[in-house]
Amino acid sequence: MFGWMQSMEGCVDSIVDLHKGSESICRKFVSVLTDKAKNRCTGYSQALEAWKHGFINIHGTLDSQRKIKPEKIQSEYGVIIESKEHLFAFIFALENYYALILRMLAYKRLNESILSIDSIGDLLNSRYFLEKGILNYDCDDIYNAFQGDESFSHVLKSLIERFHNLPAIYGDYDALKMIFERLFPREVRHSMGEFYTPDWLAEYVISTLTSEDKEASSRTYLDPTCGSGTFIFSAVSRFYEKNPGVLNNIFGIDINPLSVLAAKTNYLLICDNDFLEEHSPLIIPIFTADIADPARYMNLSGELFDSNSVAYNFHVSDRSISVPVRSYDYEEYRLLFLTCLVGEDRNLPADLASVRTQLQGLDVSAIRRFMSQFAPLCLPEADYVVGNPPWVNWEYLPRDYKERTAKVWQYYDLFDYKGMNSIFVKEDISGLITYVSADKFLKRGGKLGFVIKETLFKSSKHGAGFRKFYLSNAKVELNPFRVDDLTGFKPFPELNNRTAIVFIKKGEKVEYPTDYICWESRKKKTFDNYSKLENVISQFDFTRLKALPVDRADPTSGWISLHTDTLAHLDSYLGTSAYKARTGVFSGGANGLYWIQLIGKVDGRVIVSNLTEKAKIKFRKIRKAIEPDHVYPLLVGSELNFWASGYSRYIICPHTARSKMYPIDLEQLKKTPHLLSYFKTFRKELEERKGFTSFDKAIHDQYFYALQRIGEYTFSPYKVAWRYICKRFTVAVIEDADDDILGKKTIIPNEKIIYVGLSNRDEAFYLCGILSSTPMRELVESFTVSIQIGPSTIDKLQISEFDPENEYHMAISKACRKGHKSTCKDRYLEEVDALVTELYSK
Repeated sequence: MFGWMQSMEGCVDSIVDLHKGSESICRKFVSVLTDKAKNRCTGYSQALEAWKHGFINIHGTLDSQRKIKPEKIQSEYGVIIESKEHLFAFIFALENYYALILRMLAYKRLNESILSIDSIGDLLNSRYFLEKGILNYDCDDIYNAFQGDESFSHVLKSLIERFHNLPAIYGDYDALKMIFERLFPREVRHSMGEFYTPDWLAEYVISTLTSEDKEASSRTYLDPTCGSGTFIFSAVSRFYEKNPGVLNNIFGIDINPLSVLAAKTNYLLICDNDFLEEHSPLIIPIFTADIADPARYMNLSGELFDSNSVAYNFHVSDRSISVPVRSYDYEEYRLLFLTCLVGEDRNLPADLASVRTQLQGLDVSAIRRFMSQFAPLCLPEADYVVGNPPWVNWEYLPRDYKERTAKVWQYYDLFDYKGMNSIFVKEDISGLITYVSADKFLKRGGKLGFVIKETLFKSSKHGAGFRKFYLSNAKVELNPFRVDDLTGFKPFPELNNRTAIVFIKKGEKVEYPTDYICWESRKKKTFDNYSKLENVISQFDFTRLKALPVDRADPTSGWISLHTDTLAHLDSYLGTSAYKARTGVFSGGANGLYWIQLIGKVDGRVIVSNLTEKAKIKFRKIRKAIEPDHVYPLLVGSELNFWASGYSRYIICPHTARSKMYPIDLEQLKKTPHLLSYFKTFRKELEERKGFTSFDKAIHDQYFYALQRIGEYTFSPYKVAWRYICKRFTVAVIEDADDDILGKKTIIPNEKIIYVGLSNRDEAFYLCGILSSTPMRELVESFTVSIQIGPSTIDKLQISEFDPENEYHMAISKACRKGHKSTCKDRYLEEVDALVTELYSK
């Protein structure tokens, strides 16, 4: 593709050489710098604190994230992690090494001569790149913590020699991402939230977005959360041969300065020598800024996006820079940058001349920081906005960031709330970034393609503001003309998430139903980040569905996605259910006591052994003979299948249909003294259970042996049940068991099963037949979120109460019951489908 680029695999191995153990340059650098940062050596304490402040603002405090394994870090890096402060010091050292590697790669790209230890200072402070005519290839001083420290002289010399001997650099993928992923341990990356977009996924977004545009190579592109530049690289790879000038039309923004440095390095690796010479002095069109930060849009009185604003305010090096409010273009931005850094005498407009005056006296680094923050106000509106914005729920955002961005969420009406710190708010910042990007950076008539959370479309509780698809203040419509659903596999190999891709056209009203494409993997569920797009695509079948809001009266309600034939009869299937579903029995974390195996029978009692495996609370295992009065067969989610079920364990349930949520009292329990003794054996553990809601806690305080989610329905002889956690709506009728040891007994479902309790067999098989029918199952699965099919799922369905005089009701019941007993269930499902379709067409 680019003549200068060759395979990067060997280069990555040479740079991240951890397999060399104590001889690893990387290990030596990181271990020494970590120790100095941990011990707050002279010159390191201030840098570490400044870095930590910025790190927490971007990544959070590393709380409630994946557990990091200190022993693994010690094995690979020789670094001992004994506290969170030690972990911060380690990541600080890793980022310093990564920043150094990036700059050395950029140096090698521009100059094949040997970098000397004496001239490395010019590399670290970016003077070398400025002399090369590259104005904004820079790095914050916090990533130069080791500069001037003689402890690093030998390591730096070895690293310089290593780089000089490296072969020609790069490949046909984002190799800097590969370096990052090998350098930073997986658990650290997970805690930081740093998982880069696979190359094939970025390529798919761009190719799909531009498939009908014959002039795509000449268009303008922006990635507002560009990371290391995967989408930028993909766009260049796709259009460069047809139009090398595409490098002038692709822009990137990111909040993370280290990611921006990586993206800028990628940009330099892509550019050929002719382009660099022709465009010198060069401003790399990638900038460090937070597009969701309202400071860029506030006037002097703090009003957001006010058309009467007098000035934008920027704060750099404890100095406030006031920029007059008006529309700026990118050429004016270039003029200001050249004037400030190169000193050329340019004819600046009077308002920008005033900005230049305010910048006088600041060092080059501070001027660059201002210009990077100012850039988003000057970029041309893009024909295409692409990217993978960060996925972070409001509740997990740092408090100061919530306070700083609160007005932006309000401005776009993205959620209703009482107090911005409400713990019940689950909206995701990716939704906010989508609206800001479409509003501020996308041309009217332009298109946006984002990798985003599927729950923004399907959740009934969250995302309503996002789903209005309207920029209310600008009075501009947004049309989500296509969504790709990737929830059937893991596009990010190291993450379990529900991924979708949304394609939006600005200035066009949404017309439902919209295209909804489901990716169905034939075999593989994960793919390498560097897989070829054509190889990935070949592993899938693509189901074309149509999506629309589940509530026709509320266009912001959660979406359903259906086949066209089901969609045609949708109104018949949606409505109100005559039945209410419940959740199965919950032990409050004490499965290891309540869940049992039956060993046998003796003197009218049953011999039981408690199941302690995988229990949240660790109970000791015992064997005891107890009365069988409150022992029942237990059905767990994995034992429930379509029109079939079977149990392999039992549960002790000291409740009755009459006592419901309250267990039998102590006087009644004394009538089964061996069971009472069993409970008393574990009294301390039962009293310390934490898995009770505030409502149930009072019952637990009074009765230490109480269970949760018990009602008269628990003891119903027939239950129409389905799995709570399941991508497919798996329904069956559960009937009372004829148990070898217990005799006739009700089967009790655990909390992973949702069910409707009924006393009439015909009614149970009627309801199961309705829910099991293909149209109903497809409908339920279409608005399922996070593979959770909860009790409220059937509330939206039109299900009439069973009428034994209705011939369709009875015929459905009969066919469903036969299907439960048959090994050829498809035959009876076809019969049920025909009956249900005819019933709902009346």
